[in-house]
Amino acid sequence: MTKVLMVVTAADHWTLNDGTPHPTGFWAEELVTP
Repeated sequence: MTKVLMVVTAADHWTLNDGTPHPTGFWAEELVTP
């Protein structure tokens, strides 16, 4: 059986090592489409 861990946060972006912001979020299709 495959296990999936999804981490959900209220953050709207991550700050990368070079200081640039990277937007976050997910599409529900990523979870339901194999």
